[in-house]
Amino acid sequence: MNERVNYPQFRNRFLDNSFANRFSIINIQLSKELYIDISFKVVDPKLDWVVHISGNHGIEGYIGSMIQSQALEDFTFQNFGKNILFVHALNPYGMKYFRRMNSENIDLNRNALSDNERVELRSRDTFRKYIDWNQSKNYLLFIWKTLNTLLQLRKLGIGWKKASLEIAQGQLVDKGSLFFCGENLSDELKLLKFHLEQIIEPTKKVSVIDVHSGLGDFMKESLIVEYFDQQEFNFWKDHFKGAEIIVPDGTQGYYKVNGGLSYLFKKQSPYQNINYIYQEFGTKPSFDVIAALVLENHQFQSKLLKLEDHYENEFSDQMLDCFFPSNEDWQQFCLQRGLLRLKQALDPI
Repeated sequence: MNERVNYPQFRNRFLDNSFANRFSIINIQLSKELYIDISFKVVDPKLDWVVHISGNHGIEGYIGSMIQSQALEDFTFQNFGKNILFVHALNPYGMKYFRRMNSENIDLNRNALSDNERVELRSRDTFRKYIDWNQSKNYLLFIWKTLNTLLQLRKLGIGWKKASLEIAQGQLVDKGSLFFCGENLSDELKLLKFHLEQIIEPTKKVSVIDVHSGLGDFMKESLIVEYFDQQEFNFWKDHFKGAEIIVPDGTQGYYKVNGGLSYLFKKQSPYQNINYIYQEFGTKPSFDVIAALVLENHQFQSKLLKLEDHYENEFSDQMLDCFFPSNEDWQQFCLQRGLLRLKQALDPI
């Protein structure tokens, strides 16, 4: 097993700290060893809620788990003016096996689409005919296929930004692709939706922090509001004093994804007052991150890599380097920023 991290160790720390703080705990079993764990404390039934999510993208759950467990050790939640709910390892399969996807190769942060949105997505000209990353067997082949595709599109008068976006969107439709959105709402999201609606009343204001890693410069925090409206933008600006709030499509290097988890809260839940933000921690250059995803996905899709081998191979090491670096300065930076943003969200203004 990879000496750097393992899912059971991180899960046990989270559960131990939740129990020590007398949080209510719901263990949602997906398989023999995999659980989505929900831990929450009702400080006062009249108060609004903060929801903190780790592991939306499997392997990215390690840094989110660290923040959650440390908050449970450091914070006295009765002193805050809101109720708190932690979702630990929304994609425990990906977290355990160092993958971004779930067991059906679904990207949970592209999965919250309506049936009509799925049909529309499949009908778009997404340039899938120009590139098939799944056939990238090594790093050099990945570079060649990517650059060759961009050059072809450039010759057709399609700019770099639009070409990059359309290629990325084209990875949502096919099951073996990099950001597969799934045929239907995944079991993970169905279960999350069901349990949240049992715990939090629909009349409550809900603030959601969804922790990710791998996008952006090393040791850079990005705070991304997926659905832009002035009220939500002002809400996070007021809570995260002095921080830049990023609006996709309005900020270079960022684009709004189809079917992100924020869609589940804003379009498919009974809650009328949702403020949702993605907290993203940068690691390596985007090209290196995409390359690691492509090469690992090729090994998985071609059956060259068995699950039990994910602990000890060059691909799991590359994935960890991209989504949970062993660099202590990086981990401490993310931990401090994660605790700061959670505390700011819990503090009433």
